Amino acid sequence: MLSTIAGATSVVSLIMRAGRCHCPRATTASIPLWYIKDIKFITRHPRCFKEQVIAVLTTGHEVCLNPHAKWLKKVKREGIQSQLQAEESKQS
Repeated sequence: MLSTIAGATSVVSLIMRAGRCHCPRATTASIPLWYIKDIKFITRHPRCFKEQVIAVLTTGHEVCLNPHAKWLKKVKREGIQSQLQAEESKQS
């Protein structure tokens, strides 16, 4: 009977965790850009009150990144600037 209760408790905790943040912890470590296949930006929502950034690596693994990391802010800023320059050249 005790194992049934323990099993039910673990199922309940899995269900509760499913509605929370995808990234309970995030790294500020810099990851080489050639190693990143995609970056997902997840905004705040009712069950998670923090911004989340998930890097999908070329190996298929997902790594949670700290959205306030200096290197990530620089990558976002440079990406936005290159997009603006590309749009300007299309309009010219």
